[in-house]
Formats: sequence, structure tokens, C-alpha cells
Amino acid sequence: MQSQHIEATKTSEAQDSAGTLDQLKLLADLSQAFVQSLSIDETLEIAVEKISDYMDAEAASVFLYKDETKKLICRASYGPVDIKGIDVDVKDSIVGKALSNGSCQLIRDVKQDENYTGKVDKLTGFETKSVLCTPLIAGGKTIGVLQVLNKHDDVFFDSRDRDILRVLASPIALAINNARLTLSLVEQNRLKKEITLARRLQRSLLPPRKKPPFPIVGTNIPAYEVSGDFY
Repeated sequence: MQSQHIEATKTSEAQDSAGTLDQLKLLADLSQAFVQSLSIDETLEIAVEKISDYMDAEAASVFLYKDETKKLICRASYGPVDIKGIDVDVKDSIVGKALSNGSCQLIRDVKQDENYTGKVDKLTGFETKSVLCTPLIAGGKTIGVLQVLNKHDDVFFDSRDRDILRVLASPIALAINNARLTLSLVEQNRLKKEITLARRLQRSLLPPRKKPPFPIVGTNIPAYEVSGDFY
């Protein structure tokens, strides 16, 4: 009896070890994909497919929060239907609750959850049964949500799945944040070049300096910050 218990323990430990190695491999693959990719959108599509397969889920998606509309918009999706571009309200959705609370949401039966509206299902014909989602946090700010739907064979997501998804969300959040910072720097450099060009143009339009004496002396200093008169 004791030997059977020992064997069972060894088997369990071996399975846990194998699962940890698989998880580390997936993390490494995701990190490498984000580093090598020139397109954050293409890499997110690859990421949600890998995560869906690893989590044994029917579908997976990444939602990003948009300040202008105060909504979550699907940036990448994998599964029977493509929901990319669909937006959901933060106040009336499960992913919205994950964003607002900054915590993972594990819903085994969406029909029993008050935050489930079925909006996306009605638009696509997909049937959501269970949901597991976790916030994407970068720089201390929640920027979106990573979600997986419907574990295969009618099995429920559990606390282990929740912990795994939380870990997998980290490289995705970091990659999205880095992409945004890069885009911001590119935009800043573009504006600096345009302002420098405008500065040179303004100076070129000034009349040539005449020889003194002059009763009035002045100088023109082109601005580095411009407003309505910048063309």
C-alpha cells in the first residue's frame, strides 16, 4: 500500500515537472517571437493560437482598452470565429470585470454570471460556455485582458489553469507596452524633424540682414513648440 502511494506521488511529481517544462518552453517561445517580430499584431495572433492549444481551449483572444471609447477592443483572436475588431463594454462584460478589478476571472458557466451579456456570441454564432481571463498589466497599468474560452471535452478551467494564464499574460503585456513606447518615440522623432524643417523654413523667409546703423534692433527665434500657425 505504501509502495503504491510512493509510486503515485512520483508519477504526480513527474507530471508536474513535465508541465512546468512545457510552460517554460511556451514562455520562451512567446518571448522570442515578440523579440524577433516586426509586427505586434501578427505576433499576437501567433501567441493566442499557442496559448489556446496549450490551455486546451476552444478559443483565445486579446482585448485592449481604448481610452477614447472607454471600451475593450479585440486585437487578436483564435478559434472557430474571428472576433478581431469587436468591442465590448467594460461595465457589462466578464473581460471588463477583469480589467476593472485587475484580477483573474474564472467562470465555469457563463449563463450563471451576471456580467455575461452574450453580445459577441450573438454577433458571431459562437457559444461561450466557460471563461478564463486575466488582466494584462504593464508599468503598473492594466492595458487589456487575455482570455481563453471553453476547455475541450466539457472540462472546466481550474485554479491551475488560472495561475498558468496569469504567467502567460506577462510577456504579452510587456510586448504590447514596448510596441506602444516604440511607436510613441517614432512619432516624437517625426515631429522633431518637422519642427526643425519648419524652423529652417522660417529663417529662410527672413529678409537679409542690412548693415548698421539701425534705430531698432531685433532677433527672430523659431519656436520648438508650435500651435495653430504651424503648416
